[in-house]
Amino acid sequence: MKYIVLALFFSSFVHAQNLFESKVASIFISEAFINEQLAGHLAKSDLVQNLKMKLDPVSSKMLLQGDFQLPLDDMRAIGIERDLARFKFQLSILPKISQHKHLILEFPLSETYFYQANSRNPKRDRVVIPVQLLSLGLAATRGYLAALSGDFSTFDRKIAKYKALLKVANSSIATEKNPDALAVLKSGKKSLELQIASTELERENFGRTAKALNSIFAFSSEKDFNLNNEIQATGNTLMLKLKLSKLVPYLKDIELSGIRVGNNNPDNSGENFLVFDINTMVTEAPPAVKKTPRKPIHYKIPPSLMIRLSQDLFTSKMMLEKEKAKIGDSIKDFKIRFKNGGIHVTGKISKLFWDIPFEGLVDFTSTDPDIFEVRLRQLEVMNVDLKFLTPVVLTAVKSRLKNALSGIATYKYLGNKDHSRVLQVKIKPEKLIPALPNFHLVGVDVRDRNFMLKIGRIQ
Repeated sequence: MKYIVLALFFSSFVHAQNLFESKVASIFISEAFINEQLAGHLAKSDLVQNLKMKLDPVSSKMLLQGDFQLPLDDMRAIGIERDLARFKFQLSILPKISQHKHLILEFPLSETYFYQANSRNPKRDRVVIPVQLLSLGLAATRGYLAALSGDFSTFDRKIAKYKALLKVANSSIATEKNPDALAVLKSGKKSLELQIASTELERENFGRTAKALNSIFAFSSEKDFNLNNEIQATGNTLMLKLKLSKLVPYLKDIELSGIRVGNNNPDNSGENFLVFDINTMVTEAPPAVKKTPRKPIHYKIPPSLMIRLSQDLFTSKMMLEKEKAKIGDSIKDFKIRFKNGGIHVTGKISKLFWDIPFEGLVDFTSTDPDIFEVRLRQLEVMNVDLKFLTPVVLTAVKSRLKNALSGIATYKYLGNKDHSRVLQVKIKPEKLIPALPNFHLVGVDVRDRNFMLKIGRIQ
């Protein structure tokens, strides 16, 4: 028996040793898109106004800046001027990933502060917020966090408590004979009725807010996502347990591996993005990649989000074995490499007693929203164009796209177009980013070892 146990242990150990962690995708969320979402969801807020997120690729920090307006209705009795009740604030956030793949938000102490909006010397007048009190504040708002996630049990318990007290008050009023005591009981009854009404109204308002924020929570949650359970605070940090199944459900067995702030230009003069890196386990060690200098990118309209898929996602060992079985023994060393400008296809074809090398270039062209074309520009064997290899190449590219983008696209061969053999790929926008069904694929781009999907609005 012990030998069987040892054999099983050794087998599992060897299997584990044959797995390697590899970054297969990155999700880019633009600063402009984040601010658009903040403006939309906080447009009617009386307390927080002009809230904006500033991403700093140099320090890798996220800066939340805005105005805070104290509720004036509660202060009119003491005659406080409106300007004195308005403050500007900054919340500095340094995002990290824990060893258990949880998102850690650290709040640097000296960079989280507020000051009066009409201050002439904000640096002197700023008040540093003691963010170590996050744990206490979080504990005090557990019920509200649960309500934002759709769990209204805290409000329901409060309403049930007030109704029980109201029942007791009504019973006492019916039997009380003393006029003074009766007046007190009636006053208490009115107070309970007001508390019931205000709690029911608060519950209703939270319901609307939770519904409005549902698309944001969908980025990181399953249907049973509950902020009350998913957030923990320690000192000046928050820890969030994020899941990515609603954002990119077509990527399987993935986990969050990193978070960073980036810019699409080497000198940080372009668009800022919050970047989530995604890992999975692969059966082959990822090859060492020599980094090349990045070239500036100038967008006419910057995409709201981008998904960058690694070449490793398209070249799994299982896929290569299936592909080899389909193309037969006449084609050897068939390889597809993602490079700047397109996909490079290479291999050898056996003719008589010779293995003749061939190469081809496949590029991607966006033709309409949610549609792009895979075009085989050239395929040569010793400078001779061989059309019979065209189906092999396009089928291989199609199978890799179907594997990486499982269930979110349809494929159609268009034949020859502009001296190229063309495969049309049509994306289903509602499946591209399920959390944002109104967004569309607005462009694709092939870069060194990467395939980029650019996502945004078309109106």
